[in-house]
Amino acid sequence: MRIYSKRFIFSCFKNLLLALGLAYPSYLWADSNELNFVTLQHAPYGFLSETGEKRGYLYDLTNVLRKEAGFHGTHEIVPTLRVFSELEEGSAHCSVLARVPVPDARYEKLAPIGKSITVSAIPRKPIILNNYSDLAGKKIGVPRGVFVGEPFDSDDTLLKVPTKNYDLSSAMFKSGRVDVVIGAYDSMLFNMRKMGVDLSEIGQAYVFKTVEFWLMCQPGKVSTAQKKRLVEATDKLRESGTIKRIIDKYLQPDSTS
Repeated sequence: MRIYSKRFIFSCFKNLLLALGLAYPSYLWADSNELNFVTLQHAPYGFLSETGEKRGYLYDLTNVLRKEAGFHGTHEIVPTLRVFSELEEGSAHCSVLARVPVPDARYEKLAPIGKSITVSAIPRKPIILNNYSDLAGKKIGVPRGVFVGEPFDSDDTLLKVPTKNYDLSSAMFKSGRVDVVIGAYDSMLFNMRKMGVDLSEIGQAYVFKTVEFWLMCQPGKVSTAQKKRLVEATDKLRESGTIKRIIDKYLQPDSTS
């Protein structure tokens, strides 16, 4: 009777599943210390500096988190819609994302990082936005991949102007091509300062909601042991104030490069 090694049996089982087109959790054969991350390509979350250096508070804190949890692997800054596709396709395992409708519904939420954002409509003066209905008739800059929630996301009666990112929304606000911009309030101010917008021209923001950033992972792609390490590392960095210090470095008025 021929005796086969466990490695041989495991390899055959894996190849059989792949041949049948069945999903098989990659962490079962991958290095247990290897996880791939992606970060949103919106300043100040993730962006390239003027010298071509990768920067951003989500990018930096994710690198610190990976090191604290003992993981290596890739970490890329990609546009919002690519964040979703890379998580869905399995080329990335985890990301730090705001709990807005799309990621909140799709991904497993592991731990909060201790940072909330105020999703807002920011007008130029003298426009006043007391109610949602006040958005009617205004040209509204909406960065690609930014989801506010209903009724805004599916409201076709509004004059929405799609933009590539927060930078372009801020530039269009400065030039007068849009009346209102949509985004996280403090992140939009970061980009407006960067673009040289006179902040005295900004009116009172209309707040849609306040949401938290959480470490999220694609279901079925990360083992229980890996998730435990990620949660413990996130909790430690949050409670020690490390994450707050990283974020504050970017959101100070002079931190726009």
